[in-house]
Amino acid sequence: MFIPAGSTVFANLDGIMRDPVMFPDPDNFLPERFLTTTDPRLKDFDLPFGWGRRICPGRHLASNSIFLLAARIMWGFDIRPVKGEPLPDTWDYTDGFNSKPRPFRCVIEPRSEKARKVIEAEWEGAKEALEAWSW
Repeated sequence: MFIPAGSTVFANLDGIMRDPVMFPDPDNFLPERFLTTTDPRLKDFDLPFGWGRRICPGRHLASNSIFLLAARIMWGFDIRPVKGEPLPDTWDYTDGFNSKPRPFRCVIEPRSEKARKVIEAEWEGAKEALEAWSW
């Protein structure tokens, strides 16, 4: 296919990541598909960061940062739906180039008193570090 110079090409990431051969049952949360796979395409899955010469040069930093953030949230907090309210619609996103899930209500609580103390101490340390950047 001929693509004229200056054209903007957008990949259909939603379509690619819903490929039933590569992602059986794509609507279900199945992290084991990445943990137990021998498929080299899933072992080092970086498709959300682009492809080819246009791949994000910061993808390793971003991926590691997301991992650390998710691990710390799961360590420190219980996150549950609000009793009596329906679960959020997994297809309810904002419009636009960088869409995101629409806000939804949930309950977020520290997992334990020990976790609460660590979270509060980390917050105090972060505030001190951030004050150095304030003008």
